[in-house]
Amino acid sequence: MRSRGYLLLVLVILSIPNIGLAQEVVSVDQITLKQHLSHRVAPLYPPMAKVNLIQGTVNLSVIIGLTGKVESMKIISGPDKLQRAAMVAVKQWTFRPFKKDGKTIAVTGTISLVFNLDDKGWGLENK
Repeated sequence: MRSRGYLLLVLVILSIPNIGLAQEVVSVDQITLKQHLSHRVAPLYPPMAKVNLIQGTVNLSVIIGLTGKVESMKIISGPDKLQRAAMVAVKQWTFRPFKKDGKTIAVTGTISLVFNLDDKGWGLENK
C-alpha cells in the first residue's frame, strides 16, 4: 500500500513541469514559411503517378515547433497518389525558429507542393 502512495507522489511530481507549458501556436502565411525555410527536401514523383500522368498540387497544414522541425502535418487537399510523397518530403524540412516578442514560438501554416509532368519527360516543379 505504501508503494502505491510513493508511485502516486512520483507521478504527480513528474507531471508538474508540464503545467502551464501549453505553447502558443501562431498562424503564418506561405511567404513567411518560405522565408524561414533552411533545409528543403524535394519530393520524389511516385512512379505510379507518373505512369498514370497524375499532376496537381498537394496542400499540407503543418505545425513547426520551437526548434524549427515539422512537428505535425495533415493533408488539406491534393491527388491521393501524390500525398504520401509530399508528406515524406516535408517531414524532412527544417525552418529557422520563429520569434514573437523576442521569444521562440511554434507556428502553423500551409505548404503547397506542385507536382507537374513537363513536356521534356518527367519533371517536378515545387513552389
